Amino acid sequence: MTEGATIYIPRDTRVTSRNTNRPMTIVLVFSKPGFEEYLRDTSVREGEPATPMSAEERARSLEKNAWHTLYEQTQR
Repeated sequence: MTEGATIYIPRDTRVTSRNTNRPMTIVLVFSKPGFEEYLRDTSVREGEPATPMSAEERARSLEKNAWHTLYEQTQR
């Protein structure tokens, strides 16, 4: 990716990005309303420490947001 790039990602495609040397802004656009609620549930406010969600918090978030979001199960 280069500065000012627009990237279109097909449905069901996993993408990762690594930025190692300067600030980067990412804007995501989703066609189905509601995903922003999941992002709010799983994010922290700027300047606040990022702490892991408890198992109960994650379960509540997944249940609340399951109607509009597909979660891929991964092996760890």
